[in-house]
Amino acid sequence: MIIKIYWSMKRIQLFIKYVLGFYIFIASIYWIFIRPQHISWGATASEINRKIPGGELISTNRIFSTRAINIHAAREKIWPWIAANLRHFTVRIY
Repeated sequence: MIIKIYWSMKRIQLFIKYVLGFYIFIASIYWIFIRPQHISWGATASEINRKIPGGELISTNRIFSTRAINIHAAREKIWPWIAANLRHFTVRIY
């Protein structure tokens, strides 16, 4: 009976070890390869590095993200649409 408990504990410890190892592997793959794409999707290097008004007021130890989309239309057609739908857009700053 003690031997069975010992072996089941060893199996549980081994399972936990492999699950944690797998989690660390997946988390590091995400952090190294996928996350940089998520933080700056659609933005060019010049847009990412651009200084923005009020940027000096934000703490330097925060994580910054820049996301962008390209709209192939004239400003005269886009701005009225944005102004009309502005109540649906939210910007969250933490």
